[in-house]
Amino acid sequence: MASATSGGAPAQLHAGKLATPVPGLAAFANVAEIAFRQVASTSLTIEDIYQLADAIDAELDAGATGVVVAQGTDTLEESAYLLDLLLHRTAPVVVTGAMRTASAVGSDGPANLLDAVTLAASGMDCGGVSVVMAGEIHAARRVSKVHSFLPAAFASPRGPLGVISEGRVGLDTRAAASSPVIERLPRGPIPSVPIVTLGLGDDGVLLRAAADAVIIEMFGAGHAPAWLVNEIETLAREVPLIMTSRTRNGLVLRETYGYQGPRSICGPEVSSRPVR
Repeated sequence: MASATSGGAPAQLHAGKLATPVPGLAAFANVAEIAFRQVASTSLTIEDIYQLADAIDAELDAGATGVVVAQGTDTLEESAYLLDLLLHRTAPVVVTGAMRTASAVGSDGPANLLDAVTLAASGMDCGGVSVVMAGEIHAARRVSKVHSFLPAAFASPRGPLGVISEGRVGLDTRAAASSPVIERLPRGPIPSVPIVTLGLGDDGVLLRAAADAVIIEMFGAGHAPAWLVNEIETLAREVPLIMTSRTRNGLVLRETYGYQGPRSICGPEVSSRPVR
């Protein structure tokens, strides 16, 4: 991204130009850049990611050793997680981005892209889609964006799967664990699934909005105000309900409430945004 005269930073780096300013990239990898979408990551849709998964499958079928997806970081964790669920591949698929604009002093985009290509070109099986940022390799199923502007903005509850340094990839044994694979959802309207974060004195008004399913970010280890317990129990009997902690780390206690009806409880591995 390049700075605009207004002070903002519109997307101005297109496919075909991302790899050009990266020193040493062409020396060890034959990179073919493909334009997929030229939109802010906040404007990507689930259908976009379905089509991206199709495009990745096509490239790997054509003989690519690996694939790197470069996108804005605001929804990077969600895109990566959905790709992780949709793709049936052992070849490396790596998602990366940049926290600083291309014109900023210390722009991190070139280094992140070089690291992502290094991992993709290695052919290593990371047990699913991975996210590479700030020299770290994270599993797409675990990573979250945890800072609004620092370069090291992505973290996983149990730490990264590995690191990339001096052109070498170091992975630990956790990379062997694969994600569940889901079938493609029918093309059509996307279900309404709001994420509701409970707060002090919450009156539960957001829980009453019409929805196909609900994710509730609960207090602590899965707690709610006493006056909302019956309402949450009723909601769990009506629609799929996922409970997670608003702390974003640690277990949600499974015996706190004896809900009846369809529900699931999200543990420490995945934040509410990718679960949605």
